[in-house]
Order: sequence, then structure tokens, then C-alpha cells
Amino acid sequence: MLHIRVGHLHWLRMSQADIEQLRTPAHTYCESVEQQIIDHFGSSPSLLDAHVAVSDDVAKEIAVTANKTKSQLIYIGAEEGGVTQQFFRGRPIEQILRSATCDVAVYRGVE
Repeated sequence: MLHIRVGHLHWLRMSQADIEQLRTPAHTYCESVEQQIIDHFGSSPSLLDAHVAVSDDVAKEIAVTANKTKSQLIYIGAEEGGVTQQFFRGRPIEQILRSATCDVAVYRGVE
């Protein structure tokens, strides 16, 4: 599941076409990460399910989607970011860890 976070005011003004413009390349990226996981860990493709969502509240969206799909594990892509970036963007990983109804793993990519 890949979520794209946009600012609240921007989110309120986005059209469906704007959302699809963000979703298309994100879905391609999500599928490539899914393939890396399959290749590296030998997972079955049927065990993974790629979702892309655009939202102003990423942590909430991930928790809701994971609950709806009865997910057993959430992989979260880790981003390198300094204290300033974390301050302005919040700490969605911490929010997800608190609200998740299943296990959560951090994915940094396969070397």
C-alpha cells in the first residue's frame, strides 16, 4: 500500500484527475517494490497486495485500509529525513504503529 501525503488545503482543492495523476506513477513504483520483495524473500505474489491512495492523513488512511483488507502485515517504506522534515511532516510511522491492528515492518529497499 503506497500513500501519497498532500497538504490539507491542497487536498480539499484536488480533482479526481489530479489524484489519478499522482496515483499512476505511484502504482508503478509500488509494483516494482512488490516485485523486489517477491524476488528477495521468495514470497508468493498472492500474499502481497499493492494499493495506492492519496490523502491528507496518511496514518489514518493506512490504518483504515489495513483494517478493511484484513491485512496481517503492513510494510512501510522508510525515508531518510532530518529533524526539520519530521517536524513539518509529523511522525506518521509512530501514528501507524499506535493504531495498526496488525504487525508493521519498515522497508528500506533491497540492496
